[in-house]
Amino acid sequence: MSVEKASLTSLRCLLFFYFGGAGCLLPFLSLHAEATGLGLKNARLISFIAPLFATLGPVTVGPLVDYLCGKKRTDKSPKNERSTQIRTLLSLTILLSAVFYCLLLSVPTVQRLTPRQPSVSFVCNEYGASLVQEKCNELGCYRFPDQKTGLIRLKACRFDCDFPSHYGYIENPGVEPKTEPTSTDRIPSSRIKSEPEFDPDDFFGTEKYKEDDYSDFGSGEEEEEEVDFNWNRRNRKRDIREDNGLALEEPPHICYNNLLQSQKVEDRNLRMCFVYTASGGVFKVNVTLKPAHEDDQHCSFPLGGDFSCRIPENMEKPEESCKVVCDIEDAYVPGSVLVQSQCRDVNGDVELAFWLYLTFRSLGDLFFVVSVSLAIGSTLVAARERIGREFVLPSVAYCAFSLLISYLHSNSLSPLKLGNIPHFFLGIVGFGLLSMFALFVLIFASDLPIGPPDWWWNTRASNVYHKKEFMAVLVVLALLGMLWGPLYFHVPWHITERKDVELYVGAAAAVAAFLSLPFVWKANTIVNYCGFSNVFIAAFTFYILRYTGSFFLDRPWMVICNSCFEVFTLCLMLFSGILYIRHLVPKHLTFTSQSLGVAAHFCIGVGLGCLISTLLSPSETEVEIALNQPKNLTESKPDLIDQILSPEDHLDSIYHLLYCVGAISAAVIAIVYFFVYHCCLKKHCFAPSHNRMKNSSLVQDNSGNGMYTPLRVYHNGRQTRRETEG
Repeated sequence: MSVEKASLTSLRCLLFFYFGGAGCLLPFLSLHAEATGLGLKNARLISFIAPLFATLGPVTVGPLVDYLCGKKRTDKSPKNERSTQIRTLLSLTILLSAVFYCLLLSVPTVQRLTPRQPSVSFVCNEYGASLVQEKCNELGCYRFPDQKTGLIRLKACRFDCDFPSHYGYIENPGVEPKTEPTSTDRIPSSRIKSEPEFDPDDFFGTEKYKEDDYSDFGSGEEEEEEVDFNWNRRNRKRDIREDNGLALEEPPHICYNNLLQSQKVEDRNLRMCFVYTASGGVFKVNVTLKPAHEDDQHCSFPLGGDFSCRIPENMEKPEESCKVVCDIEDAYVPGSVLVQSQCRDVNGDVELAFWLYLTFRSLGDLFFVVSVSLAIGSTLVAARERIGREFVLPSVAYCAFSLLISYLHSNSLSPLKLGNIPHFFLGIVGFGLLSMFALFVLIFASDLPIGPPDWWWNTRASNVYHKKEFMAVLVVLALLGMLWGPLYFHVPWHITERKDVELYVGAAAAVAAFLSLPFVWKANTIVNYCGFSNVFIAAFTFYILRYTGSFFLDRPWMVICNSCFEVFTLCLMLFSGILYIRHLVPKHLTFTSQSLGVAAHFCIGVGLGCLISTLLSPSETEVEIALNQPKNLTESKPDLIDQILSPEDHLDSIYHLLYCVGAISAAVIAIVYFFVYHCCLKKHCFAPSHNRMKNSSLVQDNSGNGMYTPLRVYHNGRQTRRETEG
């Protein structure tokens, strides 16, 4: 075996172990955060805080490596000494990344129990209304971020005088009660007979009163016997009498201002009134909840909309202690105003678990991206344009270990019983062990070609710095990272309710790595043929397909199919960026430039992308609603979407805004980039292949009419034959 092959073999072993460890862990980090019990909200916070914090690593260590190597070269220190510094930094970052990722196993698990639904009632009198809810132990009353508007379904309304006077906080008890109805847009199940018009002295006010001002929620049967209302202006009250003249108990009357935004302008903000009879059913009311008032046992949410419920004067107890009380049907189903206020019992310290996980994850990400940037820079120095071939074995390792870990953690396929060990224990421990193997190779392989560029590589032609173009490439890499981050770290949460979600996530990562193998082997040839910018434009185009395909994640196998496009959105894009930056920046700044490229895509881009994804994604409560949503929530005819979607489909549909924004953003960026580059910037951009041909012709002109072949320099086998030819 030649010296060149031996040195590159040790480098390939190093990359094989380290990226194999990455395959054990990275695809499952999001699932591990949720399995720890942090909750979706905290897991999303970690998903963008950790990569943004990790930006500090590459932007600091990359320039430090180039500075130390340049200083040693100025001092005429041996190259082995300069290589030792890079080895030391790489060894330290690999070790620390393994340590901090393994410390994730020490984070205490938080158990989130099924939310308990506290009892709740509707309470109303002449002065207003409120919703009275049982308190959730010592947690206090739920604090809505603002006045909350939603739907409640009232039933079993009755007069009740047994509650204490403070039960049901009613705002402004000193104002004159409002009980006069004006109109309603509901069609009653049975009519209440009333006079067409009545005098302003009548109880219900001064406006003209029509026959259908009231809705009576009786049985709804057409055969129901009509009831006569006899008006008593002197006492301003109604006596309900049957045909035999016997007095009946007056049913509860509930009046409020219509808060629904109906299509007709004249129907908005109208006063609606309902009469609830003994055989009444269920009726819907749109309410606005104001900030809660609490006592030792209950939370009272005053309602907006000028509610008023008339309390008869002939009650057995004082009128002030009597109220209209209604039960609420399905108080916590999706669409209800109270759905967020369920009692959520948690076993464990959520705050402690969150801060520990955030600390270990952020530091683990920081040292991991530093080690990746140093590995890319070292491989680029050793292999030059053939860097893609050195990443074939790492891609195989990533594919194999991600598939193995997903199989072992699968509930239905795994031959192991993992019930008593921490979540994703095998993946985290596998990353730690393979990182240690990589560390052993790094320490004991004496022929490992890791070091700074040779002095003869830093010629004047290699020191040209295309600053503006380099900054533009960093911006493009950041934009690509913004599109990649949500797909890699957030999509696993979108399918967590599927069976064997670990298997689908690991298989998706394995398929993407496997399909990229031929493209990795010929990365330099493909990139040179297509052009750097065209590869970037193609990556944006394939992101359109990836986000569009995410609309169909209700079928789990679509996760695997969607990952096939990662060949273009990550593999070719990454090598295009590495090789492009190599030509734009002087060779003595190799580690700085590659570190900035890694930071732009995997830190800044991923962090901002996950932040935007968090803002566009539904809240944790909305996700719980979608998971628990039954197919038919109301007695009315369900919407078309409710007829065709299952509860799992509802979970997928709430993420459609994120997918739509991602697809549109990728399309806009691709179109703008295409026209700006090809119409304005292409003639001003650096063309490496053209410059190499030009320099080759100059050498031939200056060497005896093209008849002289320059000397081939091998430099201890560290450069390939093709690169060292003149």
